[in-house]
Amino acid sequence: MAGTGKSTIARTIARQHHEQNRLGASFFFDRDQDDLRHASKLFTSIACQLGEKSAALTELIGEAVVKHRNIAHQTLYDQWTQLIFGPLCKLDANSSELTLTIVIDALDECEDENDIRRVIQLFAEAKHLGRGRLRIFVTSRLEPPIRLSFIEISEEQHQDFVLHKTPSPIINHDISIFFRHEFKELSFSGQWPSESDIGHLVEQAGGLFIWAATVCRFIIGGKRLARKRLSLVYSGNSGRMGAEKKLDKVYTTILLQSIQGEYDKQETEELLGLFREIVGSIVILLDPLPAAVLARLLNLSEEAVDHTLNDLYSVLDVSNNRMSPVRTIHPSFHDFLLNPKRCVDKRLWVDEHERHHQMFVNCIELMSKVLKRDICNLKYPGTQMDKVNGDQLGKYLPWEARYACRYWVEHLQRGTRDCADDSRVRSFLDTHLLYWLEALCLMRKVSEAVLAIQDLLSIFKSAGDAKLMDFIADAKRFILEFRYIMETAPLQIYNSALPFSPQTSKVRHTFWDQLPKWISNISKIDKDWTLSLQALEGHSDSVTAVVFSPDGSLLASASCDKTVRLWDAATGEARGILEGHSDSVMAVVFSPDGSLLASASGDNIVRFYVLDSGELLHCYNHAYSQSIKFSLSGTQLIVDGKIYNIQQTSPPVSISQPVQRDALYAIDQEGQWITWNSKKVLWLPPNRRPGIYATQDGTIVIGNGSGRITFIYCNPAVAPF
Repeated sequence: MAGTGKSTIARTIARQHHEQNRLGASFFFDRDQDDLRHASKLFTSIACQLGEKSAALTELIGEAVVKHRNIAHQTLYDQWTQLIFGPLCKLDANSSELTLTIVIDALDECEDENDIRRVIQLFAEAKHLGRGRLRIFVTSRLEPPIRLSFIEISEEQHQDFVLHKTPSPIINHDISIFFRHEFKELSFSGQWPSESDIGHLVEQAGGLFIWAATVCRFIIGGKRLARKRLSLVYSGNSGRMGAEKKLDKVYTTILLQSIQGEYDKQETEELLGLFREIVGSIVILLDPLPAAVLARLLNLSEEAVDHTLNDLYSVLDVSNNRMSPVRTIHPSFHDFLLNPKRCVDKRLWVDEHERHHQMFVNCIELMSKVLKRDICNLKYPGTQMDKVNGDQLGKYLPWEARYACRYWVEHLQRGTRDCADDSRVRSFLDTHLLYWLEALCLMRKVSEAVLAIQDLLSIFKSAGDAKLMDFIADAKRFILEFRYIMETAPLQIYNSALPFSPQTSKVRHTFWDQLPKWISNISKIDKDWTLSLQALEGHSDSVTAVVFSPDGSLLASASCDKTVRLWDAATGEARGILEGHSDSVMAVVFSPDGSLLASASGDNIVRFYVLDSGELLHCYNHAYSQSIKFSLSGTQLIVDGKIYNIQQTSPPVSISQPVQRDALYAIDQEGQWITWNSKKVLWLPPNRRPGIYATQDGTIVIGNGSGRITFIYCNPAVAPF
């Protein structure tokens, strides 16, 4: 339940344990902050903090980082095992670091339910560290993924405390202590507020600490008008209201108070309009921004933004540091302002869809003014990303422009569409597509460009603008084809990607004037895009096997570099690395439900992994020679005609060879032809021929000796003949 004091308790526990030198680490999830709304940085952040606890932990975690240099891109299981669990296991039993506490707040604000389940499962492993070595304190709303995950853990391993089930006298006692403490700042003659006042406020709070904290900030912020504000709180609440309605009434009182003054009707409407624009933007932003940055994004004066926020410190966190983002103090204010059933005064209610659409317009207008070629003044077209630092990016690409580049498409997607959107998007892409891609490359966010273009295709699918759809589709091919060089050296968008695009490319024709002047001609440019959709770079040796997950969302590749790599099949983004084999990995296969992955290697070991966590489930000794697949039930693995039970290490059982299923598209045995229904339809040039391949819904993935993985897309809706 919101507002019961979970985060306050988490901060208190963290502070107390820090003062006692027992705090190992803390991590506070926040759905409004990009880095804190998912778990990708959870374990690396915890490891950094643990490394500061002692010289022994610093050394052990440092060794793990040296051994696994790409650990930040590996699975949550690998990060937990290598950076946290492993080093703590190696600590001397007599070490002074025996009772470290990790504090995790608002786990429910992690946006990926699968990550939530993985994190809880991994935390449960702390029991193996021995009694008292590590304690983990977690706060969260009792959402289904969290409740079900804790049910799966034995009661001996965790202790639950449900705040909203705490007896009312205990909660009211704590809230009264809080009121007395906060009101000490008020310097009035006599005892004010009185015990009677405090008792009345406790009753009005209805057990919600967020109500109490909001009211305190509102009253204390009134200074000489504190008594008047207390009266407003009294008059706005009824003891018969439910807790949520009481909170909504307080929010309404605070907001109306912020626009009171000697204004005529027109001036009041202007203030309300500014409120909805500024505060409405704050609550729908996909990543919080400082007030000055928000002003530039909205094309308002900083003075207008500051004046609007001045009387809202009781509901918004506005720092004296001008570069600190403005945030809502509690998620309940966000929910209140966007819900017309809760925000009953329609002058205050923020239309979420309308505000998203206006933010999309603001983003488009700002990018059109700011973005340009070589925006970071790199000058040398071969400058690689490892030479671009954060200070350089901040100097040339302002914060508001970085926000607009990342989120304009998502605001368009969430907003109310209007008839001018098609022309806005077309105009922007026609003039600024390459500049936008350059900016995202400099921000190391190329994957977001792929997803944004895909979203644009979905948004305008039914718009009927064939030219716009063709251009967006061509832009997608452009990004996927040249992604590697764009990520490596962003200015190669103009010097390599553009000149080597095919003759019929819409992007090439639109931005022909951006070609480098020193290039007079390039011969033998392809007329159209090849069938290659994209190439994935990462393996350091030959690729020996590739396979799609059953749902087609993941691709697994095996290599002579002794690793298995996981890729997002839609964007090509790396999803993890599975290590452990001591020789070339020769084969890899997913279980039918996609939950497990098995790999066979020249080290004569077959390894099973739990895909969600990356955890190693089993190892079997087997000299792989020919085939590997799961049974249809997923409970057995068949290797070279022998069965291994996954749940127990039983001896192999001989069976007949499994039946092979024919694919619609395939590659012949010589690796020279793509076939369709076993008929040769496309000859592959020698430099395009595969070492291995996999198919999924008309997409063919080819791996070869260079370590490169190439996608070839065959339209399943059109027969070759």
